Amino acid sequence: MAGMKVLALRTAAFLIAAAALTAHAAAPSAVTLPPQSVSSDRASLKAMVGANDLPTHARFQWGQTTNYELTVAASGFNLPDYWDGELTLQLIPLQPGTTYHYRIVATNSVGAALGADMIFATTPSGPPTPSGGIVTNLTAYTAVLLGTVNPNSLASAVWFEWGTNTNYTATTATQPLAAVGVKIPVQQFITNLVANRTYHYRVVASNSAGLARGADSVFTTLQWLLPTATTTPAAVLTTNAATLHGSVNPGGYLATAAFQWGLTTNYGNTTPFVVLPAGTSFGPILTALNNLVPGATYHFRAVATNASSAFSLGLDRVFTTPLYLPPLVFTTNAELHAISFATLRGTVNPHGPLASAWFDWGSTTNYGNKTPGQNIGGGLAFIDVAHTIGGLALGATYHFRVAASNAAGVVRGSDTTFVSLLGAPLATTTPATVLPASPPTLAHPYAYLRGTVMPNNDETTVYFQWGTNASYGNILAGPLVPAGTSSVPVSAFLYPLTSDATYHFRIVAYNQAGTNYGGDLTFNRPGGVGPRLQIRREADGTNFITGTAEEGRAYALEQTMNLDDWWPVATNTTAADGGLEFRVPAQGSPTFYRVVAQ
Repeated sequence: MAGMKVLALRTAAFLIAAAALTAHAAAPSAVTLPPQSVSSDRASLKAMVGANDLPTHARFQWGQTTNYELTVAASGFNLPDYWDGELTLQLIPLQPGTTYHYRIVATNSVGAALGADMIFATTPSGPPTPSGGIVTNLTAYTAVLLGTVNPNSLASAVWFEWGTNTNYTATTATQPLAAVGVKIPVQQFITNLVANRTYHYRVVASNSAGLARGADSVFTTLQWLLPTATTTPAAVLTTNAATLHGSVNPGGYLATAAFQWGLTTNYGNTTPFVVLPAGTSFGPILTALNNLVPGATYHFRAVATNASSAFSLGLDRVFTTPLYLPPLVFTTNAELHAISFATLRGTVNPHGPLASAWFDWGSTTNYGNKTPGQNIGGGLAFIDVAHTIGGLALGATYHFRVAASNAAGVVRGSDTTFVSLLGAPLATTTPATVLPASPPTLAHPYAYLRGTVMPNNDETTVYFQWGTNASYGNILAGPLVPAGTSSVPVSAFLYPLTSDATYHFRIVAYNQAGTNYGGDLTFNRPGGVGPRLQIRREADGTNFITGTAEEGRAYALEQTMNLDDWWPVATNTTAADGGLEFRVPAQGSPTFYRVVAQ
């Protein structure tokens, strides 16, 4: 204001005698004033400068000595010729507990003026200085505690202590504060308060210099809260039914809630009220509506009240019942064909209006392929739909889903996968197991024809071709091998072996992708008539295999542990009366024995 007053006076003087002003121009005036707002890390320097009718430059010089060694060369004030007023400069950051010198310097074209040297000292670092404030956002059950803390130029932490008396039984979480020398506002939201109750609190802060507590402050929670009703979107279920949704905060008291609904914002209908337990958190409410009009738009809102006797009304929302519902779709399975084909299958219910169905398919859940749409008509019956796709990669995994649309929209079934065929099965013939007759059950020699099959990821049928030459002429059915990619051992029981000849056989396996033949192998029928055998146990720990056989013929005793690999143990010849005997250990690993005619 002083500057403005000088400007007004000198402008008037200019109107009277303009030439006189130039004659009175002089060097500026400069007066250093005492500092303000001195704290541990900052201070505000002040000075008075008069320009004396010439443009003037002014600046503060400052430092810890009268050399003013901390002065920043570029700082300063460019003042107009009419200036006559106060200048202020805030210094930050300063060293706590330090003495500083400063002065004002002003210069114009006539000369310079130096203000007197002034001294100030920043306050030393120390414990923080906390103080309380006014509680805000006060409700019956919550409040925001306010306060301030001066960290006194040291990194500090602050928290609040509170409770129903000055014992302060509760403590809030700690908040960090920067190392500054001015007051910083702090606040903390607290909950779980009791309505119409007086509480005490204070601000507590600490730093490396110590801990300090602010003065006690008090507040009283409100007597009660009003309920709060919120309307959320409805879930439309069918053409004539929907479920209304909302949420309600009871305001700390037992509350009741309902929905108003109708074809206009006059509503006209109210659902039955439901009771909500006392609390201060939002909880969901919902009500199902039936017998609605298809294709109609309805308005609704949530309403609630509690002991305050005041109603809370949620916002108006709308929903429209559909004229039709989208189809119902279910992805079922894929049927594999040959190597690179598969038939995708699903079930669709048109749900009334005419519908179209198709399949999305591809190597990922992005699909990328779509079969042509099939018109499946209308109605409420479930209809099986299928489509064959080709060009599949061998052994690849594919995703597919059924999809359908009608006048109400498009729906897609769940994702299902299948693995395409790898090719025809791999078949390998392995040596047969040949056994002599086992009277009285088996009167003739017999064999187990053996092989392995890798089904190449498709259910595979197995059989053996056999005969007394490589043309075979006979077929012996084998097991059905389930889909997979591992080799599986298979066998078939061949009985009787009546020809005293060499037998040929091979394994054959086929699936949807083709047929594979194993290599040809041979075996010979055991000669002679198998002996009638029994085991005789002796007291000395040795067993005997005894029996009767063809008189005067040599027989070999063979043993095995797996019924596949046999090796000879001993050879003996029947006596004149046909008696035959082999000695075997009474104990040892589980072993199978057989007697074979030589």
